[in-house]
Amino acid sequence: IKRVIGLPGDRVRYIDKQLYVNGEPVPQKLLAQLPPAKPRFRLSSELMGGGEHEVQTDMMRHSDDFAITVKPDHFFMMGDNRDNSSDSRVWGQVPERGIVGKACAIWMHWDSVFSVPSFQRVGAIK
Repeated sequence: IKRVIGLPGDRVRYIDKQLYVNGEPVPQKLLAQLPPAKPRFRLSSELMGGGEHEVQTDMMRHSDDFAITVKPDHFFMMGDNRDNSSDSRVWGQVPERGIVGKACAIWMHWDSVFSVPSFQRVGAIK
């Protein structure tokens, strides 16, 4: 599941792991750097579209910077695990007809690609 980042006509940029929409940086608030002793991951709260979303970045991976203008009748989607997400950066912009619903709950969660699924986060999406 991915989140809508860009609407038709929006200019979306991602520079040094900072997201910009129409020239404005999307506000972020640092929540944690994990593990605390030798941080590798940065967990931030991103304020966008009237909502607050947790975003994770891997500080050890280089930033795959890009800039794009969203095509008419299309949307630009991104995952909140920014350095480990197959999204519009990989499979392109999504035509409006390809958006079929809205996520309302978390069912399973994987801590890593090598872990078994966890049900600890089961529940409604805030």
